[in-house]
Amino acid sequence: MIKLAIIILADAHDAESTGRVFNGLISAAELVAAGHDVTVIFDGAGTIGAAKFSDPEDDHHEAYAAVKDRVVACSFCADAFGQKEILLKRSIKLVDESKGHPSFAKLLSQGYQVLSF
Repeated sequence: MIKLAIIILADAHDAESTGRVFNGLISAAELVAAGHDVTVIFDGAGTIGAAKFSDPEDDHHEAYAAVKDRVVACSFCADAFGQKEILLKRSIKLVDESKGHPSFAKLLSQGYQVLSF
């Protein structure tokens, strides 16, 4: 079994960054379907992408919905990019293990590989 942390940094403000968010989410879904341990972390401007894709009215929401139980977001970045309230309303867990941010050291020590989009 693969242990993978998919880090999404793209904000989904244009076609290129929307594609990166979408590809990160469908990659996560493929790996989950194959029985792997996957976590998806929206970090930095990616918290904007999380807000966009978690909106049930968004054209790409289905990609998010397929892995929503695997999604977390950086608490510090959600606040810095003005997305904290939206993400909390949509029940996205905010993590703050390392000075307000996710702990990549923790993930690596737990055997996770990291892939970023």
